Amino acid sequence: MVPADTDTTPSDRIPRETFYIQVVESDDSFADAYMAIKNHFDHDVHHQHYYTDWTTTTFARTRAENPDKGLHEVLQILLDKLQLCQRALGKNFEGEDALRTTVINACRGVPELEMALFKPATICEGLFSDLRSAVETHLARQHTAQLVTEDQYYLDRRYNGNGRIRGGSRGGGGFRGGSRGAYREGEQRDDNGRGFKPRWRKKCFVCRKEGCWSTNHTDKERKDARAQFFSTLYFTGAQPPEDFSVHLAEYEGIEHTSQYSQRGWREEEDCEDDEDDDVAEAHSEHQFFKEQCLADQAFLHHISGDDIYSRDAPSAPASQFLLEDRYTRSVYQGILPDTGAANVSTVGKEQYLALTREDPTVKLDTSTAGKASIKFGKGEATASIGTVQVSTEIGKINFEVLEAPTPFLLCLADMDRLKVYFNNTTDELVQDDVHIPVIRKWGHPWFHLNKRERATMFLTETELRRLHRRFGHPAVTRLVKLLKDAGHNDFEERTLEEVTKFCHHCQLHSSAPRRFKFTLKDDHHFNYEILVDVMYLSNKPVLHVVDSSTAFQGARFLSAISAKETWQALRILWIDTYQGPPDIITHDAGTNFASAEFRAEAKIMGVTCKQVPTEAHWSIGKTERYHAPLRRAWDILHAELTDTMSDDAILQMAVKAVNDTAGPDGLVPTLLVFGAYPRMTAESPPSPSMVKRSEAIQKATKALRKLTAERQVADALNTRNGPATADMLALPLQSEVLVWRESDGWNGPYKIASTDGHNITVDMVNGPATFRSTVVKPYYRPDHLWSDPDAPHAPNEPNEPHEPIAVPPAAQPRRRGRPPGSKNKRKAHAYITKKEQDDLELAIKLRNDGVITTSGAPFEASDDQEISDLVGRGVFKFEQYDERLHSKIRIFKSRLVREVKGKTTKPYEKSRLVIQGYQDYGKEAILTQSPTIQRCSQRLIMSLAPGLVQSGMSVELRDITQAYPQAQTTLKRTILAHLPTELVHRYPEGTILHVIKPLYGIAEAGVHWWTTYHGHHCKELDMSTSTYDPCLLITNSDDADVFGIVEVQLDFNGCTLTMDASRVLILRQKGQGGRIRLVDIRAPDRAQQYTEQRARGAYIASTCQPEASFDLSVAAQAQQPSDEDIKALNKRLKWQMENLTRGLRYVTVNLTEAKLIVFVDGSFANNKDLSSQLGFVLMLVNESIGANTFTIQGNVIHYSSTKCKRITRSVLASEIYGMVNGFDIGIAVATTLRIVTERLGLPAIPLVICTDSYSLWMGAEANKL
Repeated sequence: MVPADTDTTPSDRIPRETFYIQVVESDDSFADAYMAIKNHFDHDVHHQHYYTDWTTTTFARTRAENPDKGLHEVLQILLDKLQLCQRALGKNFEGEDALRTTVINACRGVPELEMALFKPATICEGLFSDLRSAVETHLARQHTAQLVTEDQYYLDRRYNGNGRIRGGSRGGGGFRGGSRGAYREGEQRDDNGRGFKPRWRKKCFVCRKEGCWSTNHTDKERKDARAQFFSTLYFTGAQPPEDFSVHLAEYEGIEHTSQYSQRGWREEEDCEDDEDDDVAEAHSEHQFFKEQCLADQAFLHHISGDDIYSRDAPSAPASQFLLEDRYTRSVYQGILPDTGAANVSTVGKEQYLALTREDPTVKLDTSTAGKASIKFGKGEATASIGTVQVSTEIGKINFEVLEAPTPFLLCLADMDRLKVYFNNTTDELVQDDVHIPVIRKWGHPWFHLNKRERATMFLTETELRRLHRRFGHPAVTRLVKLLKDAGHNDFEERTLEEVTKFCHHCQLHSSAPRRFKFTLKDDHHFNYEILVDVMYLSNKPVLHVVDSSTAFQGARFLSAISAKETWQALRILWIDTYQGPPDIITHDAGTNFASAEFRAEAKIMGVTCKQVPTEAHWSIGKTERYHAPLRRAWDILHAELTDTMSDDAILQMAVKAVNDTAGPDGLVPTLLVFGAYPRMTAESPPSPSMVKRSEAIQKATKALRKLTAERQVADALNTRNGPATADMLALPLQSEVLVWRESDGWNGPYKIASTDGHNITVDMVNGPATFRSTVVKPYYRPDHLWSDPDAPHAPNEPNEPHEPIAVPPAAQPRRRGRPPGSKNKRKAHAYITKKEQDDLELAIKLRNDGVITTSGAPFEASDDQEISDLVGRGVFKFEQYDERLHSKIRIFKSRLVREVKGKTTKPYEKSRLVIQGYQDYGKEAILTQSPTIQRCSQRLIMSLAPGLVQSGMSVELRDITQAYPQAQTTLKRTILAHLPTELVHRYPEGTILHVIKPLYGIAEAGVHWWTTYHGHHCKELDMSTSTYDPCLLITNSDDADVFGIVEVQLDFNGCTLTMDASRVLILRQKGQGGRIRLVDIRAPDRAQQYTEQRARGAYIASTCQPEASFDLSVAAQAQQPSDEDIKALNKRLKWQMENLTRGLRYVTVNLTEAKLIVFVDGSFANNKDLSSQLGFVLMLVNESIGANTFTIQGNVIHYSSTKCKRITRSVLASEIYGMVNGFDIGIAVATTLRIVTERLGLPAIPLVICTDSYSLWMGAEANKL
């Protein structure tokens, strides 16, 4: 039953309170009453609602739904709800483990419950108790924190602080004057990560000496110290203090506060207030630091609770604030569109003078003084002192100049004159097709800015997405570094993170889910291991050597790529020049390094050669990475010195330049090897002694190892121990996810079917599959991804093309048929384009020859005829684009497909209107697949045709022209399309097509045509479908004279069907046999050839060569074909190549004596994987019986040879599966034949099963089957 406090679903027709009275009868037994209640309340809809609550209920959601409840009450509501859902879900969710796991997941991420979830109890009651205790602890801590509030701050800062500053360090750049004991969001803490430092010893800000004061130094020294301080903050990215005097007092202490004169500390450019400051200074600086003022304010705050530093609300109404220095002559602010301004555009004199600094050509016309009189608010009217004309992006505007501190105000009258309006949603001024960007300052829109602001380039989100795609979807950190190096500092890194998060390609090609793994290598010195590789400079081979520990390198040209030459070059370049032979030589799989000669020479010198696998870039990567800087240095030097120096000398200079260049951490390879920097000029210091060199090498090596160790430790600490799955497990059902597969990475998106602990069942293409939560991640699909790529530009909108992000569908698994190789790439577009071009050229030629005499240009008349016919049938109608009605509907493109018909008879031009329905995401919610006739049904008609033709009937083939537009039903959704390019000039601008009935290219058009065509046969022709195929129809009349059998929806038969003079039908392959080739067993792409040729042979076997079905079915089971598999396939392919004319013959069968025989067989474990092969042949035959023999003559209706999908453990099981497989299709065809014989007035055709299994025959005999 449903509890009293549980909501029922809308499907409950009778309220639960009165259900027992209205439904349960008084004389019903307890069992009847129980079943009635259970059937009413315990159904799938209720179960689904309970399961949704079970998986989506969280503490945060419960608290949001109950804002008036306390934490204890919210927790109790959560526990009660989950316990109720557990009872309602039944046996599969019983037990404490399920409830405990769900409660833990529901409480994750709640700060108040973190203590209880740190180590959750193993039983539910213990867990519930810990959660309640955590809530109580949080409330107690919150009450204590309220007692120790900021009322202690002011007195503590002055009297009891002892140098401890709340919320900032004494001298650090993170301190901000006026902060109240807590860090503001975005500020940095000290380097040690704590909120305070030990006692700060007061020092002079200039000389850093104790007992000295900055006032003892000159103004110049103080200015230099202040400039150095702010330069350091800017370099490190720290936040500067809001008030430097406050920071200075805290740094040097507050004794002798009277000594602090700001003379010498301020710069001229600092005299102006910050434009973004919202509150004017309330006290002068000398008043702020007085001890009595601090004590008074602290006492006042303790008594009244007032906070003089609060910035929540201004002390006076906003209308009284006017920053007079905002509109001065020093900075031109721009023009402000103000629709509420006067009837004339105005400007203050100061801003006019600021504009003249930007544009000296602007002149004031004083002859119009007094022309306009402006009154601001309740003040007095102000007369203009002249007129100035400003040339802007929207035209020339006359501004009346006033003696007032106002900016350039563009009035509504001028905006009407210039036909301009302000679009506040896109921050643009729009004038016809011109769009002028507008920025917001101080809550107002501005355009025609000063040169400095116009030079600043801000990247929009669309531009960031474009950069992300065109740079090849780089990592966020790499793109951020690139943008900052390019001077773009005004962007949010979080925006790039969101772009990467929602990017389809980044989600599919992200790294595999893995646990952290770090390799700690031993510290080695110079010449312990070298990495060697061969590169090419100016098309000449170069031996490139890099030391693995110091990155010191060398290079030398090779006269030949041989092992002997390579070893000699290595000796001259490295071994005999530096320290001698290394311990290890690491090389790739090159033949010169891997040869026995090279290894023998290395072994003589005691060198170990280590060859890395092919394409193992992580092992040989350092040498590969250093190819680029060496090649860059070579190109520069070679271009400058090619006429004066040899290539060997230039190469040595390039190597020297790379070795003397500092690495990323400032360490020079030359210093690491020789212990000294190279001397560059005469002023360079002399070469150091050997002792100093040794010390330098040790220090440099120690620094290098320290940097490497710090990087490894930081990476290890910041790496998660496996992927986070909390968000994944919290996803609701039917959410889209990506799944990691070892073969091809991330696949999807797919939808979640169910969640069981850490196992997630995903609805894959081939059916549901269960994955661990660590290999599943959410798929993010933002709304903007579904923007219409074909939507027309509305009037007065920019014509800049947007770049929609197409989300490819989930990758489909490999199925039978031709593989996606080079010969199977999409050729439809290129083929159609060429065909249309050929037909156009043919139409022009036929017109010149006088064969086609239609008036007008080629295909002009056929285009008009096509449009007129479609409009006359009501297929579509013309409409004008209305943004209000059509802006949210996808508008497809359309095109006219033109071709010349009747090329062999009487040629004529034909046009067909096609809707280009690609990226039609609306089709996902409707049925788009219509049925197609089965091969079995086709062969059934072929088997009956010869006999029916001899009885006076005929065989006909009907091709439906303009099938889809003949559909009688209308579309269930709104389809809009642009006019074809050829017709745009004939109709008014903005005309679109509103498609009402099915048309070519629309996804569901085939379904509508099927409904019309099938309904026509069933209703108008009085036919009914067969027992197994909806596309096979038979007349209902019992009169044999009106008998008919029809197959509809025949798209492609795949072979040729002919009838000879003796009324025998012959079925042969059409042309695929001529493309069969034997697989080259020695070819490198033999696996690809194997798949392609096997598919061609299997296609022919499925149409007309049943003899080859078994061999080709077995060949399809070889995923990695061996030599034996290829030989077996070639044997069958050779037979098919030699028997291209072999097919199926359909002869006359006497239906009065006919039998339907199914030959079934099953082999036990005859495949390589020990699976069984099942097969059957279905035939309609006439049987003649002799002495101990019988002979049959007839037609093949269907055949199959497939691998058994289940593992069989006995021969009898395989035989049974084979018989069932054949009996299924046999009984389906037999029932249809029974309908045919009834309509013809003939006796029923019996079904006979033939098997070679004696056990099956004995079982059938024993049971009288």
